Amino acid sequence: MTPPSLLADGRGRAFSLLVVCALIQAAALAAAAFATRAIFSALHAGEPLAFELLVWFGVAGLLAALAQFALAGIGEKMGQAFAASIRTTLFEHASRSPQLDLEKRRMGYHLLRFSGDLSALTNWPSRGLPRLIEAAVLLPAALAVLWMLHIPFAWVAGATALVTILILAVSYPALKEVYARLRLNRARLAADMAERVPVAAQLAAMGRRRKEHARLSSRIGAVVDTASRARWFEAGLALLPEAMVALVACGLLWIGARDSLPAASLAAALAALALTLRPLRNGTKALQQRAGFLAAHNKLCAALARETISRKGAALKLPAGPLSLTVLDGAGKEHVFAPGTCTRVGALSLDRLAPILTGAQPAECMCIRVNDIDLPDLSRASLGRRVGLLSDTPLILKGSLRRNLTLGSRKRPTDREIFERIEAAGHDETLARLGPLSRRLSERGADLTRDERMHLCLLRMIIQAPGLVLVLTPTHDTLDCLSKSSF
Repeated sequence: MTPPSLLADGRGRAFSLLVVCALIQAAALAAAAFATRAIFSALHAGEPLAFELLVWFGVAGLLAALAQFALAGIGEKMGQAFAASIRTTLFEHASRSPQLDLEKRRMGYHLLRFSGDLSALTNWPSRGLPRLIEAAVLLPAALAVLWMLHIPFAWVAGATALVTILILAVSYPALKEVYARLRLNRARLAADMAERVPVAAQLAAMGRRRKEHARLSSRIGAVVDTASRARWFEAGLALLPEAMVALVACGLLWIGARDSLPAASLAAALAALALTLRPLRNGTKALQQRAGFLAAHNKLCAALARETISRKGAALKLPAGPLSLTVLDGAGKEHVFAPGTCTRVGALSLDRLAPILTGAQPAECMCIRVNDIDLPDLSRASLGRRVGLLSDTPLILKGSLRRNLTLGSRKRPTDREIFERIEAAGHDETLARLGPLSRRLSERGADLTRDERMHLCLLRMIIQAPGLVLVLTPTHDTLDCLSKSSF
């Protein structure tokens, strides 16, 4: 799976609007520079200021401000739309990934995909790209204004801008390396914190508080060192445009004095020079955000390049009612389970078989048929609805009991239908012990006991009526519940 394109899904239109806004801003600021020269000429000659000049200057400033306002708004909308596409792509990739692969990844890395990395990916289209477009338009416009005012002005400013751009280009590879190292250290710290914070009390009880504190301190120290280095790098690059423009200002004043230019021309030249400072500043900031974007984008590409379960052509659906199951294991032995029977799986591993039957894991070294249909030909949605997993660790999301009981149902039943199905199965007392349907449950059912999670899982299957049930926790209570239930 590939990352979404920056200019896809209507974002190309936003890019065009950014260019238009930058052109309007450049024209407005150029007009302001010429208005400045006309105003200073009138003041120097002792003539009254023409009202048209003041209107010209004011309208030019207002247009430049409005263009800047539009650049910020359009860029932010473009960045957020790009972030939304990335979130959707990441979730889609995760939903197609093998369950075992997701479990092997540390939780901190999953969190970072949707937080730190996403911020760097969003900052480029929302702030960096508009700044780069603005710099690419304003810098030539400023040089053109200086050329029209006095040709030597343009030569001095152009040479200084070229030197600045060359220094930034040479510094860019080192900047990318610093940002890549910073993101790597932050990722390691986030993964360690996400792993240890939920079990901090248990680690302290095991006498590992000092050891874990030292490990985290080491990670934090690496982040601090890399972040400080990156900040020094950023500060040095930020000073570059300021220093270069100061040198150009000295050059313009020296040329003006040498050629005996009027003060109005010098004022206009300095106003135009201010136009070069802004794009150089923005270009420097855009360079930093581009480096952060590339570091995060490389990690995103690596994450999306991981293996997914291919289910092309898997469109068959399982019928209603009990299902049969045939498994040919890697040793060539066939295991047949007739519909409507309660059978032990024998030598088969349920922990390995369960995710395969629900479509969460590819069937490696196994040939599986459900109701005489090859497993790869069945849609994942049909497998998820028709194959039930009974365990004390079911999928529980933060929300109401109603939501978790109907999780996975193709059509959410009403409260009356929920009560009727559970009562018909003889488990109305089990539901009463769990509480009202409006009861709020915490993430992963942390506020439920082991038996309550098992009962919730059983009631969910009663509502969904799967055709095949895999008992992952075969306790006496589990088998007793199944013997009293009918799906």
